[in-house]
Amino acid sequence: MNKLLSTLLLCGVVVTLPTSAAELRIDPTSMNSLLLEDFSDDVDYTSELRNGVSFLSSSEGVARYQITNQLDPQLFFDGYVGGIDFAQYPNVRIRHGFTQKVKGSSVYPLPVRDKRMVSLGIHTVISGRQATLGTFPDNGSGLRIDPIEGPALAGVYSIDYIYVDRGRTLGFEFDETNSTRGGLNNYFLGNNLGGKNGKEILSGVEGGFYHGIPTSADPMMILQMSPHTGLNSINPKVYSFIEIRMRTPEPQAAHASIYFKSDAREQASQVEFELVNDEFYHTYLFDMRDNADWNSGTITSFRFDPTNRQQTFEIDSIRFYEIAKLD
Repeated sequence: MNKLLSTLLLCGVVVTLPTSAAELRIDPTSMNSLLLEDFSDDVDYTSELRNGVSFLSSSEGVARYQITNQLDPQLFFDGYVGGIDFAQYPNVRIRHGFTQKVKGSSVYPLPVRDKRMVSLGIHTVISGRQATLGTFPDNGSGLRIDPIEGPALAGVYSIDYIYVDRGRTLGFEFDETNSTRGGLNNYFLGNNLGGKNGKEILSGVEGGFYHGIPTSADPMMILQMSPHTGLNSINPKVYSFIEIRMRTPEPQAAHASIYFKSDAREQASQVEFELVNDEFYHTYLFDMRDNADWNSGTITSFRFDPTNRQQTFEIDSIRFYEIAKLD
């Protein structure tokens, strides 16, 4: 087991993992993603609906809207306290889908000025999409989503979450009940987590968290990367930071580990770290820019072992960041 060298800083804890050449920040004060909506309650989260859009339901972390056969349907998510600093958070990330195949969707920062917008992909299967809005010198009040580009169509628009990030982000938010899907449409396989080993994790996700109940002291969450999920690999030249937010409700001294392989290395690399020994949520942010193994080639496999004990854990999110603020 790697010996951890830790130093307490005002902004949180910084831990240097010497053999892995990674730096770990625990509970940094700055947020690298802002949640706008997670649709956790059965209410309409929009401030306004236009052009044939009506609210159907919001359940199990996914909201659904009926779209009639009208041009330019629009959903407004507006009025956030303090506004949104699009200069700091220019990347918009939405997990959504529409029942018919369409050209794409559009996102506008509010208030709409000079037709500033960005096109965002959308699929018939609900899946994550992201795009960079660009540089905006002023704060915005929200976002407008136009689910359909092109001719008028009727169908159901589903949306799981809306985030804005500092840069491109692969995010697993665990917001849809009994689903670990995120990124594009990829997901986690589980070992020693109650279901069939090596199968997709389909239970334990509820209320925006994954509640893991290990059946041994070696639980594993294996990221499924393959063509049919839309994510074959992770580009370390883009994604230089890994962030995990989790807790252990019944704490005890324990370690967690990240394992990964690249197309340049047959042997798996490990980043092991000590879990904070209390029952509260903590954010573990890894700076992988100086990790030689991470940067050796394209990442072709990724595994997270949340604990080395047979103890319950909860995960709020697992994210891969292009840009992260460390303090």
